[in-house]
Parts: sequence; C-alpha cells; structure tokens
Amino acid sequence: MSHEVRLESPEQRAKALFEEHCNGVATAALAHLRIHYPEALKAVPKTAPLSLRNFIKSQVRSRFAPLLSVMIELERTWPD
Repeated sequence: MSHEVRLESPEQRAKALFEEHCNGVATAALAHLRIHYPEALKAVPKTAPLSLRNFIKSQVRSRFAPLLSVMIELERTWPD
C-alpha cells in the first residue's frame, strides 16, 4: 500500500497560519482575564470563557480578513 504525500497549497498554509494567529489572540486575551480578573470570570456562567474566546477570535478574523489575501500571496512567492 502506497502512502501519498499531500503538500498543502499556499492558500491552505496561509489560512492555517491566519487561524493560528486568531486563536492565539483570543487565547491570550482570555488568559489575561483569568490572571488579572479571576473574580469577574467567577461571576459569569461557566460557558462565558468559551463564548468570549470565540467572540474575540471571530472579531479578529473579521477585522484582519483583508490580511489573509496578503498572506496567501506571500505564501505563493516565499521559497520553500
């Protein structure tokens, strides 16, 4: 049985990197709240941190979406 090696396209690599950054920003913001405002998080439902993380990630994704086209072009021209 042969295993086919599938290389990601520049678009896939750029989108994955973009998502990684969106996740990183949202996770860091939530970590900041947990460290500096633990009482605030205790006062909200247990689902609030996940909801907040998803909201932040969504906002970052929508506000920085124009950068994705630049990242894709960089991935196309960047040497492997």
